Amino acid sequence: MIAILKKFFHNKKILITGHTGFKGAWLYTMLESFGAEVYGFALAPNSTEDLSSLLGIDKSEKSFIGDICDYRALENVILKIKPEIIFHLAAQSLVLTSYAQPAETFKINVIGTLNLLEILRKNNLDPVVVNVTTDKCYANSDSGVPFQEGDSLGGNDPYSASKAMVEILSNSYYQSFFKSKEQSSAKYGENTGTQQRSLRLATVRAGNVIGGGDWNDNRLVPDFVRFLSRNEDIVLRNPASTRPWQFVLEPLYAYCLLAYKLSLEDGSEYCSAWNVGPGEDSCVSVLELAHIFLSKWGSGDYKLDENSSNKAKEAKLLMLDASKAKRKLGWRPVLSVEQAISMTALWYKAFLEKKSEIKDFTYSQIEDFLALYDNHECV
Repeated sequence: MIAILKKFFHNKKILITGHTGFKGAWLYTMLESFGAEVYGFALAPNSTEDLSSLLGIDKSEKSFIGDICDYRALENVILKIKPEIIFHLAAQSLVLTSYAQPAETFKINVIGTLNLLEILRKNNLDPVVVNVTTDKCYANSDSGVPFQEGDSLGGNDPYSASKAMVEILSNSYYQSFFKSKEQSSAKYGENTGTQQRSLRLATVRAGNVIGGGDWNDNRLVPDFVRFLSRNEDIVLRNPASTRPWQFVLEPLYAYCLLAYKLSLEDGSEYCSAWNVGPGEDSCVSVLELAHIFLSKWGSGDYKLDENSSNKAKEAKLLMLDASKAKRKLGWRPVLSVEQAISMTALWYKAFLEKKSEIKDFTYSQIEDFLALYDNHECV
């Protein structure tokens, strides 16, 4: 499948919103390794240590710095590029930040997505759109039962609620405008065939992603690295919280695979929501994650923060049922939780020891992952 994807993406014109973010920068790099013509639209990176800065992505002539809430700026870029595929990742993606900045969170996540869909609708554009949301879009009662795509949406915190709204918004636009366009064309015998098809749109929900180059505040692995780089013990806020940890390239590969499927002649059948979380054996607690990370790091220790004020702000358990993606997309995670944590720890150690070589190291991790995925498919 890797060879098929490389052939498919070669010279494809692609736009990534949020390309200066953690996942966006990895996706940008992965697609470039496929030979795609990749463009980005996002805010400027927060620091020179952000992955997009380290890899020189933000300085590329194909990188457009702008706000997803700025309708005209986004429209100008889309009309200039006329992308064949859009990966929508631009978002305020932190739960704790959403408590401090609720209005900004709703504005970026909901209005930003609305801007994108309105631009495509008003300009009669029909790219493939992969809209990345989150596992936190589900109404979570901590039942321990993995979520399926048809389960109720919800969210008590502003971030989760905003992403549930994005899911509803995306489905509404697809059902009201993009899907109906294709149906009406077929009904009246107008613009039928592959030359005049409707926009293909899908949403994707992933679990908690780890990997090198994430420096966001109030995220576990970046916090681990900051403590360890100062020779301090890691402080754990919510040691019992359990999450489906997955290496960043796992869901990104799923996004690429979904874009390919959406582009096929029968691609409209993939216009729906998709879970791409890891297996249940990759769901470990924060405490277990710390143990594994420290063993891969080779030194350091942790302590518990018993007085944390954030204990009740995040759900204790989030698990996804990815059987639909496995069955219909042919996607499945290939890394164990230990492998995911190991690759993450190795990236940060390489960064701290040889920052000047981190670009080559990042590309090597992509190559290693793709080779592992290729071998896995052959088994």
